[in-house]
Amino acid sequence: MDSENYFNRITVHTNSHFAFDALTKNLSSWWTKVVEGDASNKGDTFTVRFGTSYLTLNVVESIPEKKILWKCTDAFFDIPSIRDKKELVGSLISLEILVEKDKSQIHLTHFGLDPFLECYDEQVKNWRLYFEKSLQSYLNTKQGTPFA
Repeated sequence: MDSENYFNRITVHTNSHFAFDALTKNLSSWWTKVVEGDASNKGDTFTVRFGTSYLTLNVVESIPEKKILWKCTDAFFDIPSIRDKKELVGSLISLEILVEKDKSQIHLTHFGLDPFLECYDEQVKNWRLYFEKSLQSYLNTKQGTPFA
């Protein structure tokens, strides 16, 4: 992780096809059950909701079984301690799939998620919960724990 971006990675026992589908077609299986729109193809726009908080993301790049790049075009953090409720607008989220024999590594880089942002701690907590735990569980066991 550098000072202007958040980085995390998981290693899972699945193929790149299943991993790519999880990141494009099955967000509700590991991230949040409330997904509006489509995340499958370049140009698609979708919104993920966490109660009254949300992120709207545009698919900037989609390389099947290799990489997804999303741009945050709208956001709202319904957390009283965060003054700038739209702080993540303009940030980029990259998810890259690297295959190693019978395993896949998924690299998450959230460009622009920097420790000086008010939402940093909350967003890192969410990435750890949904990317590190729920997505990893979903890819290994087909059972994630998305936000309900």
